[in-house]
Amino acid sequence: MNKPIDIEKLMRQLPLDFMVQTADALKVDYKAKKISALRLFALLLIGFLRHSEMSQRKISEESSNIWLDEFLKIDIGPTPLAHSSIADRLASINATYFAKLYDEILRRAESVIDPSELEDSNIVRIDTTLVSETSAKLSEGINTGVNNRFGGQKKHIKYGMAYDGFSAILEKIFTQQQGSGEEITLGSTIVGAVENAGSPGKMFVFDRGTTGYDSLCRIKHLCRQKGCHFVSRLKLSRIYHTEFPVSIEKADRRDDEFEITEDNIAFLNRPLKSDYGKERFRIIRVRFLKPRPRTLPSVRRRRYEPEMLLITDDFDTDPMTIVHDYKKRWSIEVFYKFLKQNLSFSHLLSTSKNGIEVMLYMTLITAVLIKIYAVLNHIGPTIAQSRMIVQLENWIYTHPLPKT
Repeated sequence: MNKPIDIEKLMRQLPLDFMVQTADALKVDYKAKKISALRLFALLLIGFLRHSEMSQRKISEESSNIWLDEFLKIDIGPTPLAHSSIADRLASINATYFAKLYDEILRRAESVIDPSELEDSNIVRIDTTLVSETSAKLSEGINTGVNNRFGGQKKHIKYGMAYDGFSAILEKIFTQQQGSGEEITLGSTIVGAVENAGSPGKMFVFDRGTTGYDSLCRIKHLCRQKGCHFVSRLKLSRIYHTEFPVSIEKADRRDDEFEITEDNIAFLNRPLKSDYGKERFRIIRVRFLKPRPRTLPSVRRRRYEPEMLLITDDFDTDPMTIVHDYKKRWSIEVFYKFLKQNLSFSHLLSTSKNGIEVMLYMTLITAVLIKIYAVLNHIGPTIAQSRMIVQLENWIYTHPLPKT
């Protein structure tokens, strides 16, 4: 059983020695006079915890806080910073430093979290998300062609992540116009996640953004090499040719949520110029038993279908298990929602590609610390963040420091 923790004890577990050594190795503080890597880390971390909407000016205000050194046990000094200095530092500092720091914090989290309290870490949920707020200022981004009020010039950033139920184990940033298509961005994220699979037996779950024949065949071959499987969703109109049905017990065809109406070994239509031969897949047709939400009577119309068509390379597992594995994909949507609503992920603090990468890793670092706190205290991440803020404010109140 994990022991409860408060925010002060959590911050004492930050890998400060690793942070200093990595900063020296990467020379991230070379010619940096006011904003060292440690100071930038501290300001961004506290900023994410205390502000749901981050900005360079808010970080500038935080820079004068004289309690940061004592609270984080980092010698950074309370020198006031101009927001332009922060913008310049985000644009120039080596983002690899924050990527390495994120990996180290993630590695150390494994030693303090009881694996039994994590949700299905062998199921890797993969998805992408668009961010557009203030990104009309971006020099490089994706134009979706639907923002008429911005003269069609508003640009977007697309993020791709693989999420294991605890944290993002792979992350990608897409800024090129070709990234507007899910076949490329989602496909690239899936391939990266499978290639980086640390152990066999994982199930990679993703939606119907990537359904091209060559993409599915490539993912299938990679999964076979890694000893893993995938499950995804196809459009109901997708044509396939059944080779033979899978024999399953009648009792395994239905539960409280789903009914399996078809379970077949089948072939998909193969493009003439495909790089792959004739490949077998398992295709499962599922009917929803619970009532689906009503379609929205507005421009933002979403169609709720009465059934879904799943595709997988797992020919042995019982079909209802595969269906429920796919259902767990939804938790990455919840993860994205938390990042956007609680950690200002939708607001681009920097418009440079380097700054965007720094902010991605700092957001994920903050999310991991909140998740550690949440798991150890047996609460949800939103409540965990609120409680961490209260404890931080209480610490400041009970540790008065002399004014400088």
